[in-house]
Amino acid sequence: MRSFRLFHIGVFFLLIANLNSCSNSSGSAPTTLSIPGVGSTFVFHHYDVDSSGRMIDSTQAFDTITVTGRELSYMGKTHVTQLTSARGHTLYTNLETNGDFSEYVQSQGQPGDKSGWFTISMAPNSKSVFVIYDSVKFAVRDTTIIRYTYLRSRTQSMAGQNFHVIDFDESEFGAGTPDGMSYGPTTEWYSPDVALFVGTDRPPFHLTNGFGWNPGYHSEISSFHLQ
Repeated sequence: MRSFRLFHIGVFFLLIANLNSCSNSSGSAPTTLSIPGVGSTFVFHHYDVDSSGRMIDSTQAFDTITVTGRELSYMGKTHVTQLTSARGHTLYTNLETNGDFSEYVQSQGQPGDKSGWFTISMAPNSKSVFVIYDSVKFAVRDTTIIRYTYLRSRTQSMAGQNFHVIDFDESEFGAGTPDGMSYGPTTEWYSPDVALFVGTDRPPFHLTNGFGWNPGYHSEISSFHLQ
């Protein structure tokens, strides 16, 4: 099984498409706005978490995501939004007509890596699956699968306002090991208020070999500005 994390894990899985309304979240009251234009920015605060659940100060960082394209045609879909992180990563997303959300997964260039649109269902109790790696090694099938499971709907306070959030369990599996995740349980926060994933929460977990633990991870929107 080849370990592979989608762009939104490395850069907070910011899945943004056509926003219906949101605000300039720097502590001001919410303001009704339309679709964000090119140049809109979203700032995320992220850090690792130690074995007791406390933030590891030395890992704190901020990342800015900028809308660099809108209403694009890309890989068979229209109304696609292009996002670019301050680190130079580019992401393409699409809001489907039924409210589902799609992200284009780009192959990493290794044999067996898969490219294509990964659509995440917003239906309660749904499960969405994407095969990101599929190869045969020494006559043995080797597959890596990403699965998103709808967990719950709730309210999350951040960036100076309350967001309606849907929690998804994000898991990565290898062929033949349906109960063996390569990473600890990760919860991704999707907000239909702004049609994007606004946070990630992964608690620390003990390594399967019994030696030590793996740090947790947390990220969420700290501010944003729409053009």
